[in-house]
Amino acid sequence: MNTFLFTWNPKKWVWENLAKQIREIQTQGYAEQAWSVASHKKVKEGDRAFLMRVGVAPKGMVASGFVASTPFQVPHWGGKDRMIYQVKLHFDTLLDASQSPILRLEQLKTGLLSEVNWTPLSSGNMVRPEYVEELERRWRNISS
Repeated sequence: MNTFLFTWNPKKWVWENLAKQIREIQTQGYAEQAWSVASHKKVKEGDRAFLMRVGVAPKGMVASGFVASTPFQVPHWGGKDRMIYQVKLHFDTLLDASQSPILRLEQLKTGLLSEVNWTPLSSGNMVRPEYVEELERRWRNISS
């Protein structure tokens, strides 16, 4: 299993059903959401997924879960005349940054994890294996 970093910029996409999906996790254990993926040739169903909020404060990790599908093509979400790859993600933890503490970008840029690019331009980048254990540890401390 590999670990992938997905990004969400609220300036570009308003998550209108965020509160509903947080409730879904509380009742059924996960919430499903399709998400763009750059590494469509590497990502596999069952891979670990983390979601970074970028673009607006507070910036940081707001969700975790697993890839729940193989990559598939859809029209670009920005209305551009091209296709993009997406995967379905099953979030098992999803935090509203306006109401809950998140794993802030400043916290991720310390120690071993300071070597990772936490704000990539595309979504669905692989996190190298040597960083995953530390990322999981820090995430558990925030999300539990």
